[in-house]
Amino acid sequence: MNGEYSSIAGTALAAVLQHLDESAFRGWRSIHSDGDHPYMKAWWVPGLQIGYEQTFVHQVALAGLRYRREVPDLRDGLAAVAVVEAVLRSAKSRR
Repeated sequence: MNGEYSSIAGTALAAVLQHLDESAFRGWRSIHSDGDHPYMKAWWVPGLQIGYEQTFVHQVALAGLRYRREVPDLRDGLAAVAVVEAVLRSAKSRR
């Protein structure tokens, strides 16, 4: 995903590019979490990456512990589809 001054790579491991960095330091960098990140207590030691999949597993685990919804479910997906379909109908009818 590209923004005006930065980009984020969509792989299993997070990476970021900050265009506003000094040119000597500009380039793709891996995002590493340290011990103060709330997910690190249950995952890897500081300095290792939390991958894309671990964030979902962590949310599911939290939902089970708290007995409340932490992740989107089928109802959320259906609501999103309804919004997209409404936008498409509106665009098609030019309203």
